[in-house]
Amino acid sequence: MKIMLKTGVTCLLTLTIGFLLSCQKNEVIGTLGIAKVNVVNAVVGGGGIKVNVSPKEMSWSSIPENQVIGYGTGKLYMVSTDKSTHLKVVRIVDTTQIWYNRNVNLKKETMYTLYLSGTPSAVDTLFCAETKFPKPISRDPGHLIPAKDSVVNIRFVNLSTSGPVVDINIEGHTTNEVTGLGYQQFTDFKSYLVTDQDQGISLEIRNSLTEEVIATYQVDVSKWGNLFKTISIVIMGAYDPDWSLSIPDQDRYMVTEVPYDNVTY
Repeated sequence: MKIMLKTGVTCLLTLTIGFLLSCQKNEVIGTLGIAKVNVVNAVVGGGGIKVNVSPKEMSWSSIPENQVIGYGTGKLYMVSTDKSTHLKVVRIVDTTQIWYNRNVNLKKETMYTLYLSGTPSAVDTLFCAETKFPKPISRDPGHLIPAKDSVVNIRFVNLSTSGPVVDINIEGHTTNEVTGLGYQQFTDFKSYLVTDQDQGISLEIRNSLTEEVIATYQVDVSKWGNLFKTISIVIMGAYDPDWSLSIPDQDRYMVTEVPYDNVTY
């Protein structure tokens, strides 16, 4: 699978930002319509975040706790494109710590992703327009679904700043799904065909240099899981293979999935 930095997406990469971020003052009027923005929180030790995705500034206290994006999770927002969108991210423990702050001109019917990684004192961000996002599968109620339409769309993302470059394969397969996936790199979305008998796709994440398996993950492809859905498999956390460092368990190297269907209006 091809590793993406620019092909298939338009990206803005900002490395190791601190608490002071400039805000673009100019407003650009977009085309009336709806865009979607998926915000992914992979900042090690940063805790939860609040996000303002709207045409204007908002009081952080007005954003309810159930809208907090916890570490290792993401949230998808639907946004009107009739005005420039204010995209701002802060830590909930201290809302003066601004992790992302800019005005963006979103295009209608376009999916965007904002990845946040690194650490609280050195946040890395990557904002992408998904120009190759999979089209939804239309299914007629009451009709059997053809086997060729039974798919799960998967992207692989490496957001572990301290982890190695990785290869990813399906257990028992000799061909890699992706080879040489480095920090802040990601693949295109790929459609995986599944059947009613398939319950999961077993992934092995290997150190690209040593080929040692350093993590595994089971993707639920059942109708109760990710069937017909689009997800990102995200590698994140502090890499400590010898368990020699004092790292909270929740911040250790891990693999998780981030869906593209948990919409917030």
